[in-house]
Amino acid sequence: MQTEEEAEAFLELLPDAVVIVDREGHITYINGETERMFGYSRAEVRGVAVEILMPERFRKRHSEQHAKYFSDPRVEPMGIGLEKYGRRRDGSEFPVDIMVSPFRTRAGSAFIAVARDVSDRKRMEEDLLKANRGLRMLSRCNEVLVHATEESDLLQNICRIVVEIGGYRLAWVGFAEHDNRKRVRPVAQAGCEQEYLDGLDTRWSNAKQGRGPTGQAIRLGKPSIMRDILRDPNYEPWRAQAAERGFASSIALPLTAGGSTFGALNVYSARPDAFDGDEVKLLMELAADLAYGIMVIRTRAQHKRTDEALRSSEHLLANVLRLAPDAVISVDEMQHIRLFNRAAEVIFGYSAEEVEGKPLDVLLPERFVELHHAHVQEFSQSPAAVRYMNQRGPAHGRRRNGTEFPAECAISKVESDGQKTFVAVVRDITERVQAEETLQESNHRLEKALGDLKAAESQLVRQERLNALAQMAGGIAHDFNNALTGIIGFSDLLLSRRTILNDREQVTRYLRLINTTAMGAASTVHRMREFYRTRQDTDVYAPVNINQVVEQAISLTQPKWKNEAEGSGSAISIHTELEQVPRVEGNEGELRDALVNLIFNAVDALAPPHRGEGPSKQGIIGLRTRDLGDHVIVEVTDTGVGMTEEVRRRCLEPFFTTKGQVGTGLGLAMVHGTVQRHNGSIDIASALGEGTTVSIRLPVHGAQKGEGSWTATPAASRPPMEAWGPPAGLQVS
Repeated sequence: MQTEEEAEAFLELLPDAVVIVDREGHITYINGETERMFGYSRAEVRGVAVEILMPERFRKRHSEQHAKYFSDPRVEPMGIGLEKYGRRRDGSEFPVDIMVSPFRTRAGSAFIAVARDVSDRKRMEEDLLKANRGLRMLSRCNEVLVHATEESDLLQNICRIVVEIGGYRLAWVGFAEHDNRKRVRPVAQAGCEQEYLDGLDTRWSNAKQGRGPTGQAIRLGKPSIMRDILRDPNYEPWRAQAAERGFASSIALPLTAGGSTFGALNVYSARPDAFDGDEVKLLMELAADLAYGIMVIRTRAQHKRTDEALRSSEHLLANVLRLAPDAVISVDEMQHIRLFNRAAEVIFGYSAEEVEGKPLDVLLPERFVELHHAHVQEFSQSPAAVRYMNQRGPAHGRRRNGTEFPAECAISKVESDGQKTFVAVVRDITERVQAEETLQESNHRLEKALGDLKAAESQLVRQERLNALAQMAGGIAHDFNNALTGIIGFSDLLLSRRTILNDREQVTRYLRLINTTAMGAASTVHRMREFYRTRQDTDVYAPVNINQVVEQAISLTQPKWKNEAEGSGSAISIHTELEQVPRVEGNEGELRDALVNLIFNAVDALAPPHRGEGPSKQGIIGLRTRDLGDHVIVEVTDTGVGMTEEVRRRCLEPFFTTKGQVGTGLGLAMVHGTVQRHNGSIDIASALGEGTTVSIRLPVHGAQKGEGSWTATPAASRPPMEAWGPPAGLQVS
């Protein structure tokens, strides 16, 4: 039987930790391996409760099991089905396997515990488990990649598999946005709430928000590992949110296609420095497969869209060809017909089945066949893609019944797989040609009618001129006849009654009457000359004070509007409103005569129609000047009988008068001529019973010269004389 010393010597040789504990749970012995494994010396633990070698979380349960064990001692593994950990003197923990066995010493019952550090085995098991988990994750992801049809489903399933099978806390995919901030847009995630990703503000620029693993992976195109989220300064913008969710490390893997990175797969772990070399390789392979799968789905979707667009285009083209009003004919390099649309059937009279595969010659008049072949051969070799056949002369087609028709034709060529196809668009222009011929014939008739109309117009103009000349001659003849009557009458008296010659006073009186009558005729001639005279280079025009001319005209006409008017029973007053206006350019005498004429006309408009009918109501003649910048306005207004619309339109015509025998019809015409020679314009506003306003517009001295004109304006468009307010300036009554 071995002694205690021999037993202790044996225990010292064991590679496992050996601890002997008495019935009260105090350590009575530890071997050397125990000292090395736990870091305590024998002296430190002798007599101390065995729980000192356990993590705190296991101590209470162990104390309860210790008492129960001594009631039924036996050899058995300790803590079956539970993770077992030892606690070193420095507080660190490590996994152990423990066997316990009852043991009797001199002091009484005890138990001996044999503990083995299984850290290396656990690490190998974890590595193996991680490898298996990674392979299962990769295999499952590849299955999803193979069967995926929608990009969003693929991304979501990959993230879910990384979390559920890969054992990670979070996985998400972000795509690089090419906006001015270069943001990373989350498109799929698993392992956390969506609000976390929405609040990340991750970018792939070199800004602060782009220096995390996601931004660097996209920007640099290679994996970026954050080994310690809680301490790495580059993770500062997102650290607080990551710590709340238990993230300790992460890796971002670029998603690349065609040499360009378009996004990143991001994986988070609860353990610091969780991504070793093998794990990184596996995740890189997964990211590469994911990027390929995304591109495959996008390419497939693009092909689908392309196919749909092609089918839609084919359907649209078929409808266009079916509904097109022009014939569309496709031929191959041998000029055999391959396509013949509905319009072609209508225009040429053939069905598509009749002509498809036949030479295009069946649609051409025989005389054009050789020429057409030459044109097609030349066009086939030219770089032009389209040619309009009518540019080389008229084109014609031939119908099934042999009749020909004029046509417009455009031909294009398309080359595919080394074969050329020609497409011709043919339009039957029979109706247009007929319309053009009809139009030409109508134009000929119209030109003839226009010539006849011009001849008739010339004849009419000549007739109007003769009528005007006759009217003018009648007026002149009337005036001269009146003058000659007096001259002849008084001269006959002098010749036939010679006794009168002895009466010197009577002869003088007759001679004066003859002279007066002759001077009146001379005055008529002078007025005619003035009316028809145009402005000459020899005419002298100087700055004229128009207000002064107005006052002179009033003074010169006073005998007419005051004395004669009062003698005929009229009461006429003249009101003026003369503004400070610039000088006008003109002939002072001519302008004064024009104003005198206008005042005389106003007096006549205010006079009672017949003498002896009693006094008329108070009449007013107003003269007003206004400054319009580069022109001055002179207005002469009366409150007389006014004019009818017909009279107003004709009042400037030479020899037109409403005064009967007392009028010459030259007064307003002469005023018009004077205004024209001064490059001015005249406007007449009048209505029956509402008076008349004559407005003369004259250019300011030094202003640009223009052609004179006149306008007749209805009275409704001019302000009433009452709008002038109280009379200002010169007032004569």
